[in-house]
Amino acid sequence: MIRWLSLAIGVVSLVTLSACVVYQESSIASNEAAAIKGLQVIYHQEQMKYSTRKKYVPLTELFEGEDAMLSPERYILGYRFSVKPKDDGKSYEAWASPVDYRRTGRRSFYQTEKGVIHSADKQGGEATAADPEIK
Repeated sequence: MIRWLSLAIGVVSLVTLSACVVYQESSIASNEAAAIKGLQVIYHQEQMKYSTRKKYVPLTELFEGEDAMLSPERYILGYRFSVKPKDDGKSYEAWASPVDYRRTGRRSFYQTEKGVIHSADKQGGEATAADPEIK
């Protein structure tokens, strides 16, 4: 009887652990998909700003006033975003990196004013233009 009870506890523990791993992987995949969407929002917002201001702007200026609710930082909690325009304002670079590597995400993302997103597992660091493009 004790052996059956031990076996049952072992099976329940294994199933529980398995469910936790599946949940964690699902959460990471969702966060990474949200980070990509966040960079797409940044891209579109930057294009709108460029059409009116004739220059790209940093993240702090990108979502001002009535656009504040569009900021990915407000609704994507597992990733941190940064945007750095070049000095001449004619181009920019944007990054999305996991807040807590392996817990909130594995892949980091990089994008420029061309809208192409690059991605790689940078162990929480920033992705670069040298990383593979997302198709």
